[in-house]
Amino acid sequence: MKRNNLIVLFLIGFFGAFLTGFSQEDLATKILSSYKAKFNTLSDFSADFVYSLENPGMAAGISKKGVLHYAKGKYALMMADQEIFCDGKSIWILIPSGSPAESELNILPYDPEEGLGIEQLFFLFNEESISARYEGKQTVAGRTLDQIFLIITRQAEDINQARLWINEHTKFPEKIITIDRRQTTITYEFTKIQFDQGLPASTFVFDTSNFPGEIYDERE
Repeated sequence: MKRNNLIVLFLIGFFGAFLTGFSQEDLATKILSSYKAKFNTLSDFSADFVYSLENPGMAAGISKKGVLHYAKGKYALMMADQEIFCDGKSIWILIPSGSPAESELNILPYDPEEGLGIEQLFFLFNEESISARYEGKQTVAGRTLDQIFLIITRQAEDINQARLWINEHTKFPEKIITIDRRQTTITYEFTKIQFDQGLPASTFVFDTSNFPGEIYDERE
C-alpha cells in the first residue's frame, strides 16, 4: 500500500511539474505576443534609460544614462559622452567636447545587420529561435512587471540568454538584460516611457549646417 502511494505521489509530482512548465512557456508566449503586437502598432516612443555593462574580465563595469527616441527604423540616443542619430539611411555620431569647435562628428551609412540595433534589442525573440519561460510578477514602484527568461537557440546569434521585465498594463519592457557567449552582461532600464508623440523626422537627423567641429563623412 505504501509503495502504491509513493508511485501515485511520484506521478502527481512528475505530471504536475510537466504541466507547470508547459503553463509557464504558454504564458511567456502569450505575453511576448502581446508585446510584439504593441511594438508593431507604435508610431514612436521616448524613454529615459540607464545602460550598464559587466564582463568577467573587467575590473569595473560601465554605466551610462540618457534619453532614447524611436520611430519605425529610426532612433536618437542622447548621452553625456556621445549622441547618436539614425534616420534609417545614415548614422550621425557626435562626440562632444568642452569647446564646441573641438567636438567631432562621424557620419556613417546605416547597416541594420551591424551591431545590436534598436529593433534587435526590442525584438530579441524570434519564435523559431528561442525558448521562453515565464518567471512570475515583480512590483517596481507600484508597477506590475512580468518576468520572461529567454534562451536564444540560434547559433548565429551572439546573445544566447536574455531576461525581459514587461509592464502588465502597457505591454512594454521596462528592463532588459542580455548575456552573450563571452558572458558579457548588458542591462537596459527604461523610465518615463511615452508612446505615440508624433516625433518629427528632424528628431533623427543631425543638422550639420552650424556645426563648428570636425566632420568625418564616410558615406559614399
